[in-house]
Amino acid sequence: MSAVWHYFKRTTSESPTATCKVCGVEVSRGGANRVSYNTTNLIKHLKKHHPDEHAAYCKATASATDGLHQQTLRDSLKRKDLLPRDSERFRKITELIVECIAGDDQPISLVENSGFCRLINYLEPRYGMPSRHYIVEKGIPALHTLA
Repeated sequence: MSAVWHYFKRTTSESPTATCKVCGVEVSRGGANRVSYNTTNLIKHLKKHHPDEHAAYCKATASATDGLHQQTLRDSLKRKDLLPRDSERFRKITELIVECIAGDDQPISLVENSGFCRLINYLEPRYGMPSRHYIVEKGIPALHTLA
C-alpha cells in the first residue's frame, strides 16, 4: 500500500475521490472506474498544498525502496540478449541438460517440453534452448569426449 494513504482517507474502495486528512479537500483518484484509480493526483495534491507532508511521503517512499533501483535501459536490453552459443555459460547449461537427459534416461524431446523450457527460462532468461538436433549432433558427442 502506498505511503500516500497516511495523508488521505477513502469513504469506500469504490469512491472516485479521497479526502485529504490535512485540509479536508476531496481529491480525485483519477480514472473512470475502480480498476483505473491511482494515487498520482493525491501525491500532486500533497506536493502543491502540503510541502512538509510531501517531503515526509518522499522520505517514507525512499526508505521503503532502499536497495532497490530501476534498471537502466542498457542493462534491461542486455538481459534480453541471448547468451552466445560459444560462451562458457551457454556451454555449461547445455552440458548439464545433456547430462540430465543421458544420466536420467530422459527423452531428447525434453528440450521441447514447455514446462522444462519455462523452468530454464526462469533460471536463465538469456539462455536460448537448443533444438533436439543440436543436442543429438553436438551435445551428446561433447558429453562422450568429456567422459
